[in-house]
Amino acid sequence: MSKEELQELWDRELLDGWQREGSMSGVKAKFYRKVKELDFDAELDWGKVDNFLESCGIKRNELV
Repeated sequence: MSKEELQELWDRELLDGWQREGSMSGVKAKFYRKVKELDFDAELDWGKVDNFLESCGIKRNELV
């Protein structure tokens, strides 16, 4: 996935989370699972999730 595609997906997940009044951890989990093509109920290693988000260089990620 290109950086632009990652940014677009991240922005969509942020908006969806905001509209659903979801948590930031929920947004991060949904984004990570989609990018990594994991099952919805897959157990997450939050250290890996945070490291991955930082490595993407996406904008509007300061709250993570």
